[in-house]
Parts: sequence; structure tokens; C-alpha cells
Amino acid sequence: MHPVTFDNPNKMHIETGCKTFDQQTVLVTTGNVIAPTQHSGFIRAWNETQCNGMTFAPGHLQQFDLENWERLPRYVRGFIQAVAVDKSVILYEFGHFSKGKRLIDGYVVTDRDHRLLHKFYERSGKSYGIVDTCAEYVTQ
Repeated sequence: MHPVTFDNPNKMHIETGCKTFDQQTVLVTTGNVIAPTQHSGFIRAWNETQCNGMTFAPGHLQQFDLENWERLPRYVRGFIQAVAVDKSVILYEFGHFSKGKRLIDGYVVTDRDHRLLHKFYERSGKSYGIVDTCAEYVTQ
């Protein structure tokens, strides 16, 4: 695992091989996160039907969770639906801004215990270093 050091109290130091990503990263961590370079959240299991004392049809809560991911590629969504039948997962999206546009570098999917289930790379080159390095921070 890469050591975490802080240049200042508000930003972690990370070295992914992409200077732009590294400069924009505030923190890479587990769980529900909305940050400049990370968007992540729990995706409930297909068979999870209870929420706030109410009962829903199988798949309803998972679909609700996936609605927060409008740009999620179909193959990543399909993978999640295949593995999150009886157990919830955590979906991590890593990306950065270049020339005013958000570039998605890739995705990491873990189980609730932060065990790696799969990594997806959305672009070639430096995206591999970004996803691989960030996966070390969010998995066991």
C-alpha cells in the first residue's frame, strides 16, 4: 500500500502517474464519497427489499442506488447486477478534469468488506495507474 502523507491538512499526497489527477485529489477513501476525483457509494443487493420500515419489490432499491450513476457504462452496471444479488457492493468511480471536461478513468467494485471484486479501466495510458493506485486505498 502507498503511504498517505499530507502536504497540508486539506489534501492528501498521491502519486498515480497522472499529475493532473494527483493535483485534483483531495482524498481517496472508502464508502460514500463525492469529491473532485472520486464518486463512490453503496449499491444495495437485488434481494434487499427493506428500507426505512417499508418493503419494496426485489431490485427496486438497487435500481434506485444505480440512478445516481447516469454515465455508468452498461458493462459495469451489468457486472454489479450480476454480483450484487444477495450482497451489497461499493462502487467507486475515479476521474479528473481536463480542459474543463470531466474524464472518467475507471471504476472499482468491492464488497462491503472492501475486498476487490473488479477493476474497470475507461481510458488507456495513465488511467491504469490511477485506477490501480486508488484501488489500493479502497480495498483490503
